[in-house]
Amino acid sequence: MRNKLLIVLSLFLAISCDSNRIVFEEFSSPEGSGWQVNTPIELSFEQEDEKNTYEVIMHIRHNQSYPYSNLFLFREVFYEGKRQFGDTMEIQLADAYGRWHGEGIGSIKQLDFPYKRSLMQLDGLGKYRFVFTHGMRSELLEGIESIGLTFKNVETE
Repeated sequence: MRNKLLIVLSLFLAISCDSNRIVFEEFSSPEGSGWQVNTPIELSFEQEDEKNTYEVIMHIRHNQSYPYSNLFLFREVFYEGKRQFGDTMEIQLADAYGRWHGEGIGSIKQLDFPYKRSLMQLDGLGKYRFVFTHGMRSELLEGIESIGLTFKNVETE
């Protein structure tokens, strides 16, 4: 019993220490009953110290009415009105047997993954806009609840 208590306490401390590194966390949802193909989901991040390096985690929340097993996303980052980064990615939301990836209770699942393969260092101080547009064949994409970003400060030497 004592060993179990120590394990639970250790896990709690590890999780709470990691949450101290979070400098930003936000989610944004599509407007209306679904996500229109030409209506982006946007998140804004204000960088206040240009020496910071971040681990950026992306979150996709979807429900069981999502009709596909994958999601194609166009991602862009804007700083001072200029496009700094853009790419297309495919996210697997379900396996070949239809089992949803991610965590969650009930009909909503959340899938978390790194925004980029490496740490992110932004160019300067100010506001950054992260813009997401879906690249699926449906004009109206149902089942996507929200997209989120978490920025964790990384200590660098």
